[in-house]
Amino acid sequence: MRFNRYIPLLVRLGPLLLAILAFAGSVLAPNIAYAYDLKAGAQNLLDLAKIAVMIGILIGAMLAYFKSQVATMIVIIIVGAVLIAITTPGLLDSVGKAIVALFGGSSGT
Repeated sequence: MRFNRYIPLLVRLGPLLLAILAFAGSVLAPNIAYAYDLKAGAQNLLDLAKIAVMIGILIGAMLAYFKSQVATMIVIIIVGAVLIAITTPGLLDSVGKAIVALFGGSSGT
């Protein structure tokens, strides 16, 4: 009996995708695998997450553009920009201080 046709594509390609992800992680951010300093390892992992988010934004925006869904493409880009801002340490803090200073409050240091 052939049960392969009932197994979803993601399950069949899972080990291959995992191997590709491990290889890409070791090539793009080799310090993750060898990090004994947890803070440096976490920062490298955030850098890798930024790269993955950027690739996802690019692919999603291109697919939406080719389907003539410009509004969807704009939403994908905005959500991706927010995700990149979240993974950048200190950026949200500086944005918050700038907004408070814009409305006349004390930004505090």
